[in-house]
Amino acid sequence: MKVSVVIPAHNEEQAIGSTLESVLNEVSPPLEILVVADHCTDRTEAIVATFTKNNSSIHLLRNERARGFSNAVITGFQHAQGEFVIAVMADACDDPRTINPMREALTHLGVDVVCGSRYMKGGQKIGGPFLQDLCSRLVCYSLRLFAQARTWDATNAFKMYRREFLLRVSYDMPGYGTEYSLALFIRACARGARIIEVPTTWIWREAQPSLTQEIRVLKRFPGYWPWYRRALMRFRSSSSHTEDVRE
Repeated sequence: MKVSVVIPAHNEEQAIGSTLESVLNEVSPPLEILVVADHCTDRTEAIVATFTKNNSSIHLLRNERARGFSNAVITGFQHAQGEFVIAVMADACDDPRTINPMREALTHLGVDVVCGSRYMKGGQKIGGPFLQDLCSRLVCYSLRLFAQARTWDATNAFKMYRREFLLRVSYDMPGYGTEYSLALFIRACARGARIIEVPTTWIWREAQPSLTQEIRVLKRFPGYWPWYRRALMRFRSSSSHTEDVRE
């Protein structure tokens, strides 16, 4: 089964080359890699273009909507041709070695979503801003314990979807930041998704987190709140998760 790896990238010239090499080395074919340039002003697109000349499985796309994480990911989802689809961060924080086990689970276990989990047994989250780590763990643990979410890591964007199922989900939610990953997960659950998780390792690849980055995390948190609240309400009210989640 072919996997479509969607890589949203905004000014990632320092990391995109190593990320592509890692995916190519660690993920078994059949494979397509869709790099979505998100209004880049550096050499990201030029670097990706050199890869496309030597590897037909790599494709360069452009986010034609307003700049933003969700718009870039949605662009990749719309162009994906594989049976399975997964978003991978351009800064090499995600571990591509997890992708093959994810594909095996979707192929043989009949599930719709496989979550790469940093917080389950065997998973790891290494480094990163303190507030990011604290907020992420609080949200994920509470959703698992109190809202019956089927993963310990609901906020992680590193999830593989069966494309046939993804097309039935209202995934086109423009204008969101990283909270898009939680929103999409909630909508998938509301559609009755069959979900499992596998352990993965996430590594902070940047310099030591600064106070500015910590403050930036706090500014993003309000975007998660509406989806977190809806998850608590929806999961607790229905064990079947059959209702759709709407704006």
